[in-house]
Amino acid sequence: LAIRNGWLYSGDLGYLDKDGFLYLVDRQKDMIISGGVNVYPRDIEEIIVRHPAVREVAVFGVPDAKWGETPVAHVILAAPDALDAEALRAWINERVEARFQRVSKVVIVEDFPRSAAGKTLKRLMRDEYEKG
Repeated sequence: LAIRNGWLYSGDLGYLDKDGFLYLVDRQKDMIISGGVNVYPRDIEEIIVRHPAVREVAVFGVPDAKWGETPVAHVILAAPDALDAEALRAWINERVEARFQRVSKVVIVEDFPRSAAGKTLKRLMRDEYEKG
């Protein structure tokens, strides 16, 4: 957090509606840029978590030769073997609003790396994914 010229810079992305209400939509550091379009992981996560077999999800961007970045989803299932990754990827990609929100890969995991406060550490997931 930083205060510059009386403004608080938190790294949150949001907008004001016509009535002046502030809506936070994501974190700037988590935003994916795919084909020059801003992709907000939270928008994709909100769709994925609607699947009854999904307990928790984290979407992050990974480098892509064609698009710059592409979304990848790490998913914790409610029950082991409840669903396979490719079937879930197809389900997601049928429901996202735009083509640039389609996930290139779904990885089913048992847990996410977390901070001492319990916050999901997407940066670590992205680093591990890129290592292969």
